[in-house]
Amino acid sequence: MDAAILGFNLRRLKRRGRSKFACIYILAIIGCAVGLWVIFRLPNVDGMLISVFSIDIIMAAEYIARAGSVAPHGRIPIAVTKLLGDLFAWLCYARYSVFVAAVGFVVLLLNLFYLSYSLEYVSQRMGERREKRR
Repeated sequence: MDAAILGFNLRRLKRRGRSKFACIYILAIIGCAVGLWVIFRLPNVDGMLISVFSIDIIMAAEYIARAGSVAPHGRIPIAVTKLLGDLFAWLCYARYSVFVAAVGFVVLLLNLFYLSYSLEYVSQRMGERREKRR
């Protein structure tokens, strides 16, 4: 599935004439893969937790950056399930690492921001529909 997402992103960047960004995207993915490989090879470091929470913070930032492209009818359910999933993971693993505790807190704040943005968007859309009915 990850390979399909990678291919889709590269095709979309090239189609828009952003070959420079496609090269940067590929280099970033290679850098992240090498970084994760190094983290998993370090003794006394829980690479799984570090990688999972690193991905969580990246995903939370992506959801905020691309909030306008998420389907309007799915924003609130997505925001709530994302918030609850990340919250329970954070509460379960926060005691194992300071990194996990700090990143989990930032992810919680980002998810709360995304949920509030989604709620505001839906309330504005409902207000627009009410005005059109009048």
